[in-house]
Amino acid sequence: MLHTPVHRKVGGNLAFGTSPNDPVFFLHHAFLDKLWEDWKTQHPTADPYLPAIDSNGHGLNDTLVFNNASHPAPWTGSWTVKQTLDPTAFGYEYV
Repeated sequence: MLHTPVHRKVGGNLAFGTSPNDPVFFLHHAFLDKLWEDWKTQHPTADPYLPAIDSNGHGLNDTLVFNNASHPAPWTGSWTVKQTLDPTAFGYEYV
């Protein structure tokens, strides 16, 4: 897996729940997003996200909560996993 080991190896804020405070967090996640977009382009008939249904709140139609009392975010919106699969909906694309 490409995700978690990077958080641990870099250390500092990146190793904890405060990782979004570290600019490396955004570099890391932007690159993972690009890799995922590349994979989806190379595999257009594959499901872009699995599992479609998940009991842990990570299913395709589950709502992602970014802003609540214990974890405030600079935006108030929430999206479903499905709504986040197309980066052009958020005004950007990978080329």
